[in-house]
Amino acid sequence: MQHVPLHGRSGIVHLSELRTNDMGTVHDIIGGIGFRKKLFDMGILPGVRIKVVQGSRFSPFVIKVGDTKIMMGWGMLSKILVNKE
Repeated sequence: MQHVPLHGRSGIVHLSELRTNDMGTVHDIIGGIGFRKKLFDMGILPGVRIKVVQGSRFSPFVIKVGDTKIMMGWGMLSKILVNKE
């Protein structure tokens, strides 16, 4: 997996770094057209607020996008960059 350096990007972290009850706004999505489309279809796109309902490095995350809860693995989460609130 490609790790994107975030040096000099104040407040921007991988979604996988957030923990339960943390919130962030999507800044960018790292991945190809198919991956980006999959996330866009779930309502995950730049500018959208996300809340981590349940988060642990050792189990899938449950995130909330609007009124929808989505379970997502660490690999996908690590490709979503957010501005942590």
